[in-house]
This record gives sequence, structure tokens and C-alpha cells, in this order.
Amino acid sequence: SRNAAPSKKEAGDLSDFLFSATPRCSAPLGHALARYLGHVAPVTEHAEGEWGSIAVVRGSRDAGSVLAETQDSITVLIGNPIVTGNHGIRKPSLAPGMRLHLHDLLRKRIVQWDDYLDGHYAALQVDKQSGSVLMITDRFAFVTVFASEDKTSSAPILGTHLEAVASAAGRSRDIDLVAAVDMLMSLSCTAPHTLYRGVRQQPAASAVRLDA
Repeated sequence: SRNAAPSKKEAGDLSDFLFSATPRCSAPLGHALARYLGHVAPVTEHAEGEWGSIAVVRGSRDAGSVLAETQDSITVLIGNPIVTGNHGIRKPSLAPGMRLHLHDLLRKRIVQWDDYLDGHYAALQVDKQSGSVLMITDRFAFVTVFASEDKTSSAPILGTHLEAVASAAGRSRDIDLVAAVDMLMSLSCTAPHTLYRGVRQQPAASAVRLDA
């Protein structure tokens, strides 16, 4: 399939996150996001530890908690999906308590997300003890998630903003010339490729586990 290299959502509309599995200060991740999104929304949430670091820019359309942290887990939910797993009853995630329920499901690592949710969303769960990560995308990749590896440490880098992921991974100068020509000709890149070598689009309807 062919997808636009950046996410199709409008800047500032939904939230964005940037995650690194390298234990480091989350400030550089926040700076990487703010460089591209600071004009529409500030970096409002961040967390860091031995498991890695994460920064979140909160968009105007995300109601309720975007990032949730417990003693054992970090969870991130981007977008406002429709909940379909309650005996066919469709409820928006804005319903009271529903968003917290979705964070609980993330902590339990329920992977059959197409049985529970529909619509625009992306979700991330980090196990603080093991450092393993569960990355979930919606069935049509409406919220595009990009993945790379740090050029120095090879640690996973994940995020919803293409340029921020490339910058955090040290790949912002690694232009894929074939993808660049594809972009000039059709305003899109053939998935899973992006404008940057070593930065790829996560497949739609996926629940991918990355072990530390």
C-alpha cells in the first residue's frame, strides 16, 4: 500500500509521542518533538527510567489521559478510538472511566485490539522491569507509527512524528533517494519505507513486541 510519509492527521489535532529504549534524559526527546510541534502544542508529559524515556505532545482532540504510569508500567494512548468489545456496544473512549480502562488493558497486554477498538489510535506499553515494549496500531494505520534504531546504541526508537523519530535516531541526514523521488512524483512513499533510511512505517492492525 502507499501512505504519505508523515502522519495524515493534522499537526496539533491528535497527540504525538516519541519513545527511546535507551535510558537517557527525556529532555532531548522533548526537544525533538518541540522542534517540529512546538508551534502548535507544548511537550506536556514525559517519563524516564532504566527502561528508556518517552515524551508526549498533547493534542487538542485527545480527551483524558494520554500517558499513564504505574510502578511497573508506562502506557500511552493516542487518539480517541471507538470501543467495540462490549457485546457489540460501541462507546467512544471519551466515556467516563473508559480511557483509564483502556490503559488497564494495555498493562495486561491484550493483543487482539481489533476485537476491542476501532477508529484512529495508536498505543504503547512499556514493561519497566523487563524493558520490553508492545506497540499497537489501528487497523488502517490512520495514526501512523514510525520505528527506527538509534545509530549509536541500536536501541529501538518509536514515535508518531516522522522527522522527530529520524532526529532522535540520528538519521535525519540519511535520506533515502529512491523514497525521495517517490515522494516528489506521488507525494507519498511506498510503505514501509519513509524519506529516511532506517526509519520505517509500522504495519496497520499490528501488535508488535520488542524485547530489550
